[in-house]
Order: sequence, then C-alpha cells, then structure tokens
Amino acid sequence: MQKTTFLSFLLLALLSSAAARAAAATPPPLTPAPIVSLALYKNGTALVVRRVEPPAGGTPILLDGRLAPAHGTFWTDSPTPLAMTAAPRRVALPPDTLPERPTRAETYAGREATVWTRVPVPLADSVRAAADAPSPATISLAAGTPDSVELLPLRGTVLPPAGAPPPNGIPPSLTLRLPNGSLVRIPESTISAVSAEGADSAEIPVLEIAGATAPFHILYLARGAAWAPSYRLSFLPSDPADPAARLEMAAEIRNELEDLSAARLYLVSGFPNIESANVAGLLSGGATLSSFLNALSGDPDPRYGRRAWEPAARDKLTQIAWVSNAGVMDESGTFPIPDVVPEAGASDIHYRAVGPLTLANHSTLRLPLGDAELPVERFVDWEPGWKYDEYGRRQEDGLEGERVPWDSIRFKNPLDHPLTTGPAFVCDASAPLADTGTAISRPLGQTTLRWTNPGQEAVLRVTKALSVATTFAETIPGRLEDYPTVNWDTLGTRFRRIEVEAAITAVNHRADPVTLVIRPTVFGEYQSASLPPDSVQTEGSREARSGNGNRQPNPTQKLRWSLSLPPGESLTLTYRYTTLIRI
Repeated sequence: MQKTTFLSFLLLALLSSAAARAAAATPPPLTPAPIVSLALYKNGTALVVRRVEPPAGGTPILLDGRLAPAHGTFWTDSPTPLAMTAAPRRVALPPDTLPERPTRAETYAGREATVWTRVPVPLADSVRAAADAPSPATISLAAGTPDSVELLPLRGTVLPPAGAPPPNGIPPSLTLRLPNGSLVRIPESTISAVSAEGADSAEIPVLEIAGATAPFHILYLARGAAWAPSYRLSFLPSDPADPAARLEMAAEIRNELEDLSAARLYLVSGFPNIESANVAGLLSGGATLSSFLNALSGDPDPRYGRRAWEPAARDKLTQIAWVSNAGVMDESGTFPIPDVVPEAGASDIHYRAVGPLTLANHSTLRLPLGDAELPVERFVDWEPGWKYDEYGRRQEDGLEGERVPWDSIRFKNPLDHPLTTGPAFVCDASAPLADTGTAISRPLGQTTLRWTNPGQEAVLRVTKALSVATTFAETIPGRLEDYPTVNWDTLGTRFRRIEVEAAITAVNHRADPVTLVIRPTVFGEYQSASLPPDSVQTEGSREARSGNGNRQPNPTQKLRWSLSLPPGESLTLTYRYTTLIRI
C-alpha cells in the first residue's frame, strides 16, 4: 500500500514538473492594445491612441513592439508611473497579426514556417543531408533557372534580415535555420510558397510594461494613415445676373496601420510642425542605435525610402499644398492670411470628429463632409507682365503660360469649418451632359482650393478665357542715355532711372458681358495711367522681400483694375512706371 502511494506521488510530481516545463516553454501571449482614437494628418502621419487593460493575476503587460512611433512622441496616460522595456522576445503570435513586408524575409522574420523552394535536382539531396546531419552546415542556393528542379519543403525558423537591404541588382534572400542548426540561404525568387499556419510564435520586438494598476492609454505619432480632402463646385440653373452654385466637400481616408473597430476618428486640418515625423524613435520595432542616429543626421532611412529630413521635395507645388496646406496664391497674387477666425482663442489646427468608424487594414473610406448652396461671382482674371533683373533684362520664369486671361469664380466659405487645401472639381449643373440621359454636370475644370476659413473669400481659376483676346506690351520712350543716373548705395553703384510705358488691350468675343480683372505687377514705381487703377499695392524692394542678397533696388507694386467689357467691344489701357536699371 505504501509502495503504491509512493509511486502515485512520484508520478504526480513528474507530471507536474512536465506541465511546468511545458508552461515555461509556451510563449506568452501579447496583451491587446486596440486603437481607440486616430487623428489623421494629410501627410501620412497619424496620432494613434491605444487602450491597454492590465491582464488579471499580475501577468506582465507585453505589447506588440512593431510600432513605429516618431521620435519623442511616445507617451502614456496612466494614473501611476510606468516602466517600459523594449527588447526582442518570443511570444504567441496569431497569423492574422502578421504584417505584410516588402520581402518574405521581413514578413516571416522570427517565425516557424515551412518554405517550399525550387531546388536544382543535384542539390536536393545535399539539402536533405544537411537537414538530417548531426552537426549544422550552411548552404546557399542559387537563383538560376536550371532545366530540372525539385520543389522541396523546408521547415525551420526564418531569420531576420541582417543590416540594410541589398544593393540594386542583388536579389533579396531568406535565411532559414533548420531544427539541427543548419542555415539555408534561399533566393526569394525561387520560393513558391511560405506557410506559417496555426497559432504560431515569433521573436518580435516587444514592449514590456510594469507598474500598471488600472487601464491606461498610450499615444504616439506614426506613419500609416492619412486623409485627403476634395471638393466639387457645381453651377446651378439661376439668374445670370445672380449666379449660384453648390459646394460639396468629401474626404478619402486611407488606413494602413491595422484593423480599426469603432475607433474615434478625427481629420486634422492645418500646417502642424512635426519635425521628427520621419525619424523612427528607439522604441520603434527593429530600430537600432545606428539607424536612429543616421535618421537624426539626415542619412537615408530605408523604411521611408528617402532622407529623414527631406519632405516630398520633388512633388509639384500644388500637391505639396494639398498635403501641408502650404500657401497658394489668391487672385491678388499673394499668400493671404485668413481674415475670419472661427472662434476666439482658436489655433490654426482643427480636429474634426468623423467617428467612431470601423475600417479594415489596407482599406480606403470615402465620406461626405458637408454641402451648401452659395452665391458666386464669375469674372475673367488676367495677370499680365514680365519679370526683370537689376539690369532690366526680361527673365524667363516658366509662368508665361499662366499670364493669360482665366475664367475665375469668387465665393465665401458657407460651411461651419475650414476648407483645407485640396483639389476642387468645377462643373456646370445648369448644362448637364445630354448623351448620358442623366443630370450629370458638365465638367469645366479642376484646380486647387486653398485654405479658407468659414466666411472667408476663396478664388478659383477654372479654365482659360480663350474668347477674351488680350495683348500686352512694354516700351521705353526715347533713348536710354537721355535718362538720369543715380547712386543707389554707399558703394557708388550707379543706376539709370528710366520710364516704361505699358499698353494693354482686350476684346470680348463672347455674347455676354464679362467682368475683367487686370492685375499687372510692376517692378518699379507707378506714375500714371490712362484710367487710374482701383488699387496700388506696394510690397517693398525685391531685396527686402527675398533676403537672398539680390541687389534689385526696385519695389514691387501690384496694380488692379476691375472693368466691365460688353460683348463685341474692346478696351485699351496704358500706364507708366519708373524703374532703376544698373549701368
């Protein structure tokens, strides 16, 4: 009886020990940290807010560390101080948490997987022998296309890629560590499939948090989600003397972070200063001290494909404006300051709530953001003129094609929120496309709508006014040597003060009258005109404006006329100004 009892206790102890070893060998699960709030900027950066519930029983909080918080933006909102450690660790990782990466080696790094690879028949036996050998070996497979290959399944652990991506021309490869320690380097071009089915485990960057006694939030800035506004302005059937239109605003929301479930979503408008948006912090998954310091110094960061400090410098000006709300010149030719502030004490960063929303990863959602009918003013905008250097030589600035008359519209923002900079599609609903059998508006043009506060005036150029014929010419009466000379600075730099006469003509070939707004730019000082301008705006010398050492002594003045031109009639306008040219 006593012997039986002893054996029972011994068996129970062995089973308990085995269970303890199995439990110790089982990788711990990650603690859920769902995104509960997401504020989207237009440049691909988002403010991410996650909620963390501490596990019961004092289990350590282990968060997926494959986040990419921008340097200096990772913070916690907790009632107690939290200690945090970031390090690689093997954890249970369901397949649906596996992010797609540029290469299979990055996608499956640290995971147990089966790799089916095309191996030349003569090498297949060598690979099998290496897998069964008592001592580890290293085999590198070729990326060629031999006449006869065998599809060979290999089971092992996918090792993380070492260092930077291979140079151009060198194909990426995947390194598999077999159960006996052998290493097989497999060109990715020879891989037919990779399988990591079931509740697998992987060694990934993990954030271990200690000190939490209650639910808390973490917040940080990261790349991977953005929103893009767009507008449609449609002319409505109305009295030609009192035209009206409908303005519609929509947003396209792109999510490339993870699946969102009832997350509170905000669309951010403004021009935020986020200097480290492209510098992944040290808590970022896969970060190294070398990559972090290189990003701070401006060296290329392979995760972003460009230098960390370099914005989309090669993008077109209008596209930069759409992303960052950079200034876009209005019809006065200036970068205007908003003249209506929505509320006292408000900043120029606006958060607009559009959630809660559920949106799958790698999905795009389009949302309407408002519409309203509004009165509009239609006119023809013309900005004649040339640019000159200090010697009076005409400069080619690539904008000659823009200095033609444009059919334009002017209106005030009727919505209760700003119109952030974005593309605007202008249509004519009073003249739908007849061959469609529907009331689809006739497209007129597509342009950029700049930032416009509620109640502020906006101007859009729609299409070139080809039926309003114009000419512009400038002449210097008399001989240059007959004009007086002046010393402009203390160095004795000599200039000649000359007089320039400009002549403008315009003919309206339309059946309706047009309002013609003429806005020439003068690099000098306005003197007189056959018809005095409505306004003369002086902006100071080009040296004072640019601050780049340009020794142009002339101020910049913008003249403006607003004239009604009946159908079939023409107008002629002349004006004079003086300018200094260097001798």
